[in-house]
Amino acid sequence: MLLKNNDLCTDAINNISLEILISGYLIAGTEWYKTRSLPPHYSKLYFILGGDAYIISGGKRTDLRPGHAYLIPSDLIYDNGCASGIHFLYFNIRLVNSSGYDFLTEYPYPLECPCPAEKTLELVSKYLSPDLSDSLSLKSELMRILLNLLSGAPEVKLLIRGVKSPRIHSRKPVDNHDDRRRLQSHLRRPLDAQEKILGRGRNADRHIH
Repeated sequence: MLLKNNDLCTDAINNISLEILISGYLIAGTEWYKTRSLPPHYSKLYFILGGDAYIISGGKRTDLRPGHAYLIPSDLIYDNGCASGIHFLYFNIRLVNSSGYDFLTEYPYPLECPCPAEKTLELVSKYLSPDLSDSLSLKSELMRILLNLLSGAPEVKLLIRGVKSPRIHSRKPVDNHDDRRRLQSHLRRPLDAQEKILGRGRNADRHIH
């Protein structure tokens, strides 16, 4: 028998979670406009269905194109607006471990990946569904798309904060005969000096009582 254990996998599954703080399905006009002087404490995940919206960060403009998903990482100061409107599904998220560390703070700029309209509409359907299984399926899809987005910044590594280094153990079956031999050897070994002193002390106590 050969058994392998991966502590990193277990720790990641048990201790890293995708938190959704605020979410919504929105169709808006030019009122979708905001100027920021401080970064939000969460990241934003946008699935764009229509419109001509954009964000500006560090003097660089990123157009939010229909048929694409975007991650705007936390700690990024940016302004958003549109010429005529926006139609999208959004989630304000954190990817945190059990200590509260948000892995998405490591990403310094917006990330983008294709997400066809039919896929986004499928996500919208699951988001608006009263069925719990649809909500769980949606969360799984969000994690998959998030990982796809993060792959757009290969220079940033998802470091394990507060989680032990990965260890993969291989265990072989135990020989019970060897165990018995080690136990018998242990019982037959000579007493060391400290044990002899303790033994004399116990004998003296018996004589006193």
